[in-house]
Amino acid sequence: MMILDETLRSGLRRGWIALLLALIPATANADAVSDAEAQLRAPDAESVRAGIAALGATGDARAVPVLVARIEDGLPAAELMSAVGALVRIGGPRAHAALYTLCRHRNASVRAAALRGLVRTRAPRARAVVVGMLDDDNAAVRAAAVAALDELGPQGALDELLLLARRGQAEAAALLGRRASRAELRRLLGRLEAGDEDTLGGAVALWLTREDLPARSRVEVVERFAALGDHARTELLRRVGELPESDPARVRVEELEAQAAIDAEGGAR
Repeated sequence: MMILDETLRSGLRRGWIALLLALIPATANADAVSDAEAQLRAPDAESVRAGIAALGATGDARAVPVLVARIEDGLPAAELMSAVGALVRIGGPRAHAALYTLCRHRNASVRAAALRGLVRTRAPRARAVVVGMLDDDNAAVRAAAVAALDELGPQGALDELLLLARRGQAEAAALLGRRASRAELRRLLGRLEAGDEDTLGGAVALWLTREDLPARSRVEVVERFAALGDHARTELLRRVGELPESDPARVRVEELEAQAAIDAEGGAR
């Protein structure tokens, strides 16, 4: 019986020790958050920057409301960007909520940084936010959104990317060229209009050389673009010139050009 009691007491001691050890990091983090909060109230920028860095280093969700309160009180641009970085380091639902809000900040650099932070921390609504920011009124933010979709995948944003490409954003066209699946490519081809041979030129160059697209898909690309007119066929001829002579896409473009020449000659008679 005494042996059993000793075993029980020993187990309880180990349990209490484990509990105390588990509480030490939480207590230390709470102290670190409290100390950093005091630094955020300091009148000098150096202390504020140190406080922001310390909060990010804790990785503790309790640091988020402290950071948010200081952001709402107003921070110079450099410190504000540091605060966004601290939120990204902390991550988690509380930080995500703050980053969602910062995606609507009046400062474009802050919006872009918050957007990148949502993607980096794999926030649940990151894709929806990124797609919504494709029509931001700032070019740098739109470019950041396109880059984010390159990481997340462009699914669900083809219409927005096509619109951006038509507005002259080369990154959007390149993303369509790199990432559109066969089914998505077919859908895009069905939406082509005059002038797309220029605005989607970067995408066409990639579609014609992507090894993951079957020959039939690449032939569909040249057939659809050739139907846009003489200028489109000229552009296609230029682009397929670097393909092997036996490449199905190049062969088809040359066939279409030859047919167009015959039709033009017949019409001139």
